[in-house]
Amino acid sequence: MSNLNRYLALAITCGGLLVTAYLFQRDEWNISPLGQIIASGVSAALFSQALTWLKEHRREEKNANRDRQFIALQLAVTLERYAIQCARQVSDISDSVELSYQTGWVTSNIPSLPKLTLPDAIEWRWIATGLTSEVLALAPRIDFGNGSIAFILDACGPHDGAEEAQRQCRAIGMEAWRIAQKVREVHGIAPQAYALGKWDFLNTLQSTTPR
Repeated sequence: MSNLNRYLALAITCGGLLVTAYLFQRDEWNISPLGQIIASGVSAALFSQALTWLKEHRREEKNANRDRQFIALQLAVTLERYAIQCARQVSDISDSVELSYQTGWVTSNIPSLPKLTLPDAIEWRWIATGLTSEVLALAPRIDFGNGSIAFILDACGPHDGAEEAQRQCRAIGMEAWRIAQKVREVHGIAPQAYALGKWDFLNTLQSTTPR
């Protein structure tokens, strides 16, 4: 039964109970004792049906809220993982640059932004529309960031290309982290603390100094 039909049936049932109770109280019905028994039975059946519908509605709402939170949690964790991948990319580029300084070996193999893979068959209807828009907007930003990295690398060389790659990783990584925290806040999910040893990935993302 659809929600509209369920609400309509519930309204009719409650209305019938109210009318029956009112008429009995006013003694407007001139019916036999057997008729009163039958009417009482019908009223009891209507009341029982109303309770059943209310219980079903509450159970469905509870299940829907659970599903909504689970989908939101999946999305938040995916975005947080992506932010950590971006921070790791920044650190890896720093290691490559440091190695090139020490060895004199220069590489043009500058990594691009990590690939963002969203959960399969995510139920976007459970996610607030504004948040869905922000999440889906990450894909073109990632494409643009990769294009910028490739352009700077080709036009200015590996050193500038490495700096641009780190800048893009920081910007997109922080954006993914920000959206993830909004998803948790909007859907009532507690923040998650990521203990990754002594490495503070948020500090890596927020730093404006090439590392």
